[in-house]
Amino acid sequence: MLSLIVYGRNDNHGYNYHKRLAISLNCLAEMLSFPGDEIIFIDYCSAQDFPTVLEAISDTLTENAKSLLKIYRIRSKKRGSLSEEALCRNVAIRRANPENPWILSTNVDMIFLPIDPNKTLSSIVAELPEGFYELPRFELPESMWEAHFDRLKPIENLTFLRNHAQEMQLHTIVRRPGFLIYDNPGDFQLMTRDAIFTIDGFDEAMDQGWHLDANLCKRMFLYYEGKIGHLEDKLWGYHCNHTRQESFFHKQLSPENDWNRFVKDIQAPDLPNQRECWGLKGYDLEEVTLLKPRQIHASKDCSLFEIAIDQSTFNTLTYDSKRVFPYLVDHFNHLPRESRVGYIGHNTELLTLIQEEVPSVLTLQETKSLEELYQESDLIIFDFGFNQKSIAITP
Repeated sequence: MLSLIVYGRNDNHGYNYHKRLAISLNCLAEMLSFPGDEIIFIDYCSAQDFPTVLEAISDTLTENAKSLLKIYRIRSKKRGSLSEEALCRNVAIRRANPENPWILSTNVDMIFLPIDPNKTLSSIVAELPEGFYELPRFELPESMWEAHFDRLKPIENLTFLRNHAQEMQLHTIVRRPGFLIYDNPGDFQLMTRDAIFTIDGFDEAMDQGWHLDANLCKRMFLYYEGKIGHLEDKLWGYHCNHTRQESFFHKQLSPENDWNRFVKDIQAPDLPNQRECWGLKGYDLEEVTLLKPRQIHASKDCSLFEIAIDQSTFNTLTYDSKRVFPYLVDHFNHLPRESRVGYIGHNTELLTLIQEEVPSVLTLQETKSLEELYQESDLIIFDFGFNQKSIAITP
C-alpha cells in the first residue's frame, strides 16, 4: 500500500541525531500495517570506510523496523553540489515497491499518530481518493523527547504522545497561504506513485538547500489543477526538534535554491530535462541489510596468545597472521563491494586470508608496475612483515 522514503548519512546532524533517528524509524514502522509496506532509506555520502548510519545504530532499531527497511547506499557526491535531497528522494522512489500505489516523502525525525487509535497510517491512506496530501507539523521540545522517549519502545512513545501532547499545548498549526497550506510541508508529502512518476520526480537541479518541498507542492498544485488535500482531521505529525546545535543549512549565510526560479515562476508540473535519468535510473546501487550480521572471522585456535616486549622481539618483523587479520580487515570492512585491494608484501598466509575476505585482491606480481597497482587499487596494504610461524626468531 505505502512506501515511506527518507534519507540521511552517518554524520553529526545534531548531537542527538542517532537517538531521534531510531525513535522516528521505530515509530514509523508501527504505523505500517499492510503487506508490501516499506521504509526506504537512502544513505548518502557516509564516509567511504564508515558503515551506513543505520548499520551504526542497528542495535537500537526494533525487529519490526528492520524487517520493513530497504537501505541503499550512494557513495559519490556530485561536484559542486551542497544538497542531494532531491536525488536521494528520487532514488528511493525509483526503487519503491511498484505494487504500492502511495508514496510518502518524509524525514527521519518525524512521528505520526492517527487521531483514531484504531487506525494506522496505512489504513488511513488506503481510504483516500487520489491526490496530493499535506499535514501540519507539531514540534516536540528537544528536552522532552530526549528524556521521555526510549528508542526501543515505540508503542510507549506513541502512547505518551496520545496521552500528553494536547495537555502540554503542543498542537499548534502554522498555516501558509496558497499551495503550501502549512509551514514546513516537506515533513509530510503524500502522493500517488503514478503522479510522481508522471511529473518526473523531485527536481534534481535543486542542489543547494531549501525549498525542495515548496517546489513539489507547487508542481502538484499545477498537476491537480489547484486541488491540494490535507489530513489534519485524521493524523497528527510530530517533529523531534533539534535546534539546540546549529546544522549546516541553519547557518545564517547557508546557500539556498532560488525561490523565484524553482517555486514562484514554475508554469508546468513536469521536468522533461530529467525525464530519462532521474533517481539514478538504471544504476545498480549497493543495498544494505540489517537482517544478516556481518561475518565473524573465527579461528579454530582458541588458545591465549602472549607477546613479550623485550629484547627477544625488539626490531623483528614477524607477527601471527591470524591474530593480525581481524584488525586489518576492519579497515576495509565497509568499502564498496566492487573494491580492489592492493597488496605489497611477502606474507602468503595473510594474503590468503585477505583473498578469502575480499573478492578482488591485486598483488605487485600480477601487475606491470607499482604505478599500475596504485591506479587499479582502492586501498593498498603495505606489509613489511612475515608470518611468525614461517620465520624463526633469533634473539
